[in-house]
Amino acid sequence: MADIDVSVSSNKSSYDFGERIELEIKVANLTSQPLYLAEPTQGHVYVQLMSSTEIHGLVGVPPHPYNLYYYGFLMPDMPLLNPNSSELLRKTIGMPILEPFINPDDQYDFRQLDVSGSVVIQIVVGYLKGFPIFTSAHPWGEFLTAQELSDPSTVTVTVAPPGP
Repeated sequence: MADIDVSVSSNKSSYDFGERIELEIKVANLTSQPLYLAEPTQGHVYVQLMSSTEIHGLVGVPPHPYNLYYYGFLMPDMPLLNPNSSELLRKTIGMPILEPFINPDDQYDFRQLDVSGSVVIQIVVGYLKGFPIFTSAHPWGEFLTAQELSDPSTVTVTVAPPGP
């Protein structure tokens, strides 16, 4: 049986090109034990564009550094989700999506990824069954080992194409 149930919705069904997509993510603890949500401190949804009409998002700690130097680790907020209770998380996905990459000059850079039409957004939430206690000099790896992921939940919205 799953430990948490996740459902995602949007208060709008259609968005203009470049408009932030607003999401409401309901997370329910289905267990009799407290759980900790691995909610990023900055409130981000880490996104991966699967195609121009499919976005995968993670509310949790990604398996790779994101806007941090290679060995950096920023402890996420760890809100407690009490047994048999739920929490509503309000998140946005900034549009257009910017994908980090290494440019020809070996510098970090970003490129704009256009998303339009009927867009499926799939959200996964990270959580822990206990508050993490780090015992090594590699907290990122320890955190990722302890983090569990919910089953995905999806919502479909319409995003207008770029203007003329």
